Amino acid sequence: MYDYIFWILYSRNINRNKGEWLSRNNASGVVFFAIFIHIAFFIQIIKKIVGSKSGLRIINFNSTILIVVFLLCILCVYLYYNKYRIARIERKYKNSNSAYIKFGGWIVAILIFVPLLIIIILGWKG
Repeated sequence: MYDYIFWILYSRNINRNKGEWLSRNNASGVVFFAIFIHIAFFIQIIKKIVGSKSGLRIINFNSTILIVVFLLCILCVYLYYNKYRIARIERKYKNSNSAYIKFGGWIVAILIFVPLLIIIILGWKG
């Protein structure tokens, strides 16, 4: 699923005459955001099932450490999508003309924003 998100965004940036580095950077950033949202979604669902009331207040780390960890995770996703992996993903999706390629932007938006909306709704209910 994350390769699909990467490919849709990467190919759209390339088609709009953006450079390879910028396209890779943008697409891997969105993939990281999608992974982050999906992990938060599963944590929120588990909290609702278990009945836990603890939120992000249980994190007592220095915020600088959290920012460094966050940036290292973004870097890992960026490095994961190297030139060889991009070529493999392009071979996988390049000749596909199905609906999930045609409506790729909508599918990516749904994959990211529906879990985000559910997180917000569940978070407000407490």
